[in-house]
Amino acid sequence: ALAEGRAALDGVTTRRVMAEFTRRRAASAVHPGAEVLTPREQDIVRLLGDGLSNDEIGGRLVIETSTVKSHLTRIMTKLGTRDRLQTV
Repeated sequence: ALAEGRAALDGVTTRRVMAEFTRRRAASAVHPGAEVLTPREQDIVRLLGDGLSNDEIGGRLVIETSTVKSHLTRIMTKLGTRDRLQTV
């Protein structure tokens, strides 16, 4: 199709691809780095943003406080942040 000067994708498919691209770009602009975090790490960042302590986050997610700390260390490494405030 391209060699003949025609579009490679039909109009419907092109619109779907562009809509998804726009949606993902908007999501990453609102939450930079969110796409690199696991769902559990995203949960922890949300709870951190709500002002919960490590103990409270652990209680909500039914995990040990040490596990919360491990997740936070990985999250900060992935996002390149230095502290809880920067992470949120």
